[in-house]
Amino acid sequence: MLSVSLTQKVSLFQGNWNIQQAHGFYPHLATGHYPPTRFRSILWTGAIMANMLNQLVFMFGPDPPSYGPWQITERMAEWSAEMEELLPSLYAPFGQRDAVTATVASAAPGGPEMGPLALPSDLRARAWQENPNCAHVVVVNANTSFTARPTIKLTGAIGGLAGGRAARLFDACFEVPLTQAQGAARFADFVAPESANVYRLGTNCTDTTEWKARFARARSGGLLH
Repeated sequence: MLSVSLTQKVSLFQGNWNIQQAHGFYPHLATGHYPPTRFRSILWTGAIMANMLNQLVFMFGPDPPSYGPWQITERMAEWSAEMEELLPSLYAPFGQRDAVTATVASAAPGGPEMGPLALPSDLRARAWQENPNCAHVVVVNANTSFTARPTIKLTGAIGGLAGGRAARLFDACFEVPLTQAQGAARFADFVAPESANVYRLGTNCTDTTEWKARFARARSGGLLH
């Protein structure tokens, strides 16, 4: 039993622990492995839909050593590293953080060459702005079977992003064009099933030395175009 005693006077604004909903994460029945993209997309969906930027994960129960809890530990370590990289945007001051709005404008239909693609209703997107010249956008494809080819529309304080590109972070090293017309900016990309894409837009973003070095190596090697 856990008891908590609050003896210090608290202000009008108080923190709350919201434990109304929890999610179990189980290994794939056929392989016994925890799908990394599914775990990551679940976490990012929480951030997009409910601003759940902090996650509390429990690991319990006997797991076969072939795919034991170490996989969850690795996934959470990766999530923590991504969150740390985006902290200046995720925790920017109120009014500034949400000054740019990201929506799914459309999604390309499937065809004979690519087969079926995910629908716009399968996609979620959100933007966080660090400063007038920097924003991060996350797009999640919740479809478990089909890739998506969405066009993401950005509105609001997008003036500082003019003429830029959207750079994929973490799981890829490339950029996609960012176009502006009629007071909105747009970019398009592919999002794999049960996956999340993280983009950096702008030229004045706070980033770590490690990521700068990796991005520079990718650019010099011709991986960015």
